[in-house]
Amino acid sequence: MSDKIYGIKEYHLLTPHVAQVFLYSKSSQPLEYQAGQYVKIVHTDKSTSPFSLANAPNNSGELEMHLLFLKENKKAWGIMEGIKEKKNLVLRGPYGQCTAKQLAKDKPIIFIARGTGFSPIKAVIEDLVQQPSLPAIHFYWSVPGWRDIYLRDLIHHWVESLRDFHFTAVLTREVVPEARNIKYGAVQEIIMQDYPDLAGRQVYMSGPEDMVYPALEAFQKRGLARENFLSDVFDYQP
Repeated sequence: MSDKIYGIKEYHLLTPHVAQVFLYSKSSQPLEYQAGQYVKIVHTDKSTSPFSLANAPNNSGELEMHLLFLKENKKAWGIMEGIKEKKNLVLRGPYGQCTAKQLAKDKPIIFIARGTGFSPIKAVIEDLVQQPSLPAIHFYWSVPGWRDIYLRDLIHHWVESLRDFHFTAVLTREVVPEARNIKYGAVQEIIMQDYPDLAGRQVYMSGPEDMVYPALEAFQKRGLARENFLSDVFDYQP
C-alpha cells in the first residue's frame, strides 16, 4: 500500500469549524477506493490521522473530505492550517470494510450520522444512486444545533428527486420552533419510535463507539439482524 500525494484544489467552510476540502492527485496513479472507505493523512512526524472520504469514486480522481477543525485538536487544526497554505497532503489507504457494496439492494436502509459522520454516508448515497435500483432510505443526522446541518441543498435535492428518500435532523441542544423534519433527543430512541420493528431493515451508522454499540444492542432487541448493522467503528476492533 503506497502513499499518495494530493494537492489542495479548493476548500469551503461549511460551518465555522467544518471545512469541505477537494483534493486532486499528484501521484502517477490516483487512489482507488470504495464509497464508505477512509484514508489516513500522514503527518511530518510519521503519525497518522484517519479521515473518511466524502465522495463516491469518480472519473476525475478527485477526493472530498469534511474536516472538523477545533483548536483543542492540534492535529486537525494543523491539517487545516496546511490546507489554507495549499500544502500537499500525503494519504495512505484506503481502509475499511463498511462500504456501499456491503448493503443489500432489496432491504430498506436507515443511515445514522453524528456530526461529520455524514462524510462516508454522503459517499455511500452517491454510489447507491448510480445503481439501477435504489432501496428506501431514511437518513437521520444527530447534531447539536441546526447550523451544524451543512450541505442542506444536497439533502433537499435527495429528498425531492429520489423515490422514498426521507431525512430527519436530530438536534441535541438547540430547539428550532415550527421547523419541519426536526426531532430532539437521542437519535437511537427516535429511530425506535419511528420504526418499532427493525426486522428486514439495514442500518449504516457513522459515529463514535459510545453511540454505535448501545444502538446495536437496542436495535437487535427490535429485530435487527446483526449482519444488517454496518459501522466503521468495527474496523477499529483489536
